[in-house]
Amino acid sequence: MDEALAEYGYSEVEPGSVIEILMDDQNKDGVDELVTTFVEKIDAEVGLKDTAITKGIKDEHTALVNEITDSQNSRSRNIISMIIKTCSQFEAKMGKSFSSIIDRLYVSLAHTCLFQFFSKKIRKV
Repeated sequence: MDEALAEYGYSEVEPGSVIEILMDDQNKDGVDELVTTFVEKIDAEVGLKDTAITKGIKDEHTALVNEITDSQNSRSRNIISMIIKTCSQFEAKMGKSFSSIIDRLYVSLAHTCLFQFFSKKIRKV
């Protein structure tokens, strides 16, 4: 941009000189070049800002996805741990209950068998 200014007799752009440049009919090409240079500079800056914003959004999205995934994995491990603990407790309680039921069945079966055996003996006598 400095080269374009120097070509048309200006060393720097000040608020007053911009108006002079724009109002001068003989510097139409200079104004076009200055505007084109300015637009290119703004486009380049906008491109850099857009890249930075896009990268920031992508990084934030990645961090959020990782946080959610880690949280879900942790929650899943806790649920599985609770299921295993509950199953172990259920198995322990049911094991005791079944053991007690089986013992009572054996005793009851033994009483029934003895009763039938002795009742047959008594009838025969």
